[in-house]
Amino acid sequence: MVNDSKKRRDTPLQKCHVWTTPLAEKSFVPIGHGVFVASPALCFLQAARSLSYFEHVELGYELCGAYSRTPGSGNGFINRYSQLATPKQIASLCDKLEYAPGRKAALRAIRRVLPNSKSPAETDMAIKIVFSLIEGGYGLPHPELNGEVPLTDEAAQIAGKQRVYPDVMWRKEKLCLEYESHLHHELASDRISDSIRRNALGCMGFKVITVTPSQLKSITEFDGIMSEVARHLKIRMRPTSKKTFERRFALNEAIKKRMRDDLKPTEWPYI
Repeated sequence: MVNDSKKRRDTPLQKCHVWTTPLAEKSFVPIGHGVFVASPALCFLQAARSLSYFEHVELGYELCGAYSRTPGSGNGFINRYSQLATPKQIASLCDKLEYAPGRKAALRAIRRVLPNSKSPAETDMAIKIVFSLIEGGYGLPHPELNGEVPLTDEAAQIAGKQRVYPDVMWRKEKLCLEYESHLHHELASDRISDSIRRNALGCMGFKVITVTPSQLKSITEFDGIMSEVARHLKIRMRPTSKKTFERRFALNEAIKKRMRDDLKPTEWPYI
């Protein structure tokens, strides 16, 4: 990145970008030997100029989650131990860079990003939940992703552990969604572990709804799950208009395109 087009030095392996507006503190991260790279928050801001709204939000979930996409290899992603950024950090940087290109779009996108997603599938569930009706989602209250739930003594005895981390959770309303990955459930031990976790949460009064890959991919099947969620949250859902259905179809197509980009055909819809 340079502050004047005359300073550009493009090579086959790198492309220079001109940035003329002031930068905030911690916009860059040192990686050694006097080399700095753009911070995750600054990367998110810069991406606003090249990504669609949906792609931009997905990037936010990836940066603020515990996975990295690996298109064309394995199951399309790898897990990380920690977040690269938080929604608050990204929003804070965007607020400071008042005249930065893409700032408005970045602030709009980061409002839909929840931290702690562990996979693209969890991200897609969350996006469908929190996107507004106009954006193709359901506009439901923001849940927690992989939030810690300390177990009671009775529940801990069932689970064989002191705490669990539901994929999607409305803590106050005691409602959880658990994504049932095909790959994860190839082993009988994984199926038993998930069943035990659901039983432990049920012991504490939580309602646990399982979401399969085919349900997440299907507009009508996922709509049924969201209707059940809305009832539990005591939220009245509007009848689905033709326009709303078209918007949800468009969002679903964007998700399926990302799946095609990430996964080999034999690994659809998710693994």
